[in-house]
Amino acid sequence: MVALYFAIFPEKAKQFMKEIVEHNKKVEEYEQELEIKMQKYIKPMSKKELEEALLECLYQVDWLYNNFIRDRVGY
Repeated sequence: MVALYFAIFPEKAKQFMKEIVEHNKKVEEYEQELEIKMQKYIKPMSKKELEEALLECLYQVDWLYNNFIRDRVGY
């Protein structure tokens, strides 16, 4: 039905694609901004603070914990 709609109204398909591209660009910019903020937060952390943050992350996400153990610890 969507394909038929866009076939009948091709300008709507172009507008829809334009909106998708704009949305994806905004999402990418937001993710880059978050990455920068995260790096600014992490860089001044002490080794102890980093260790605590890592352990907290690992304990909160089972698959991450399991992958870390498998890939880094070797069990």
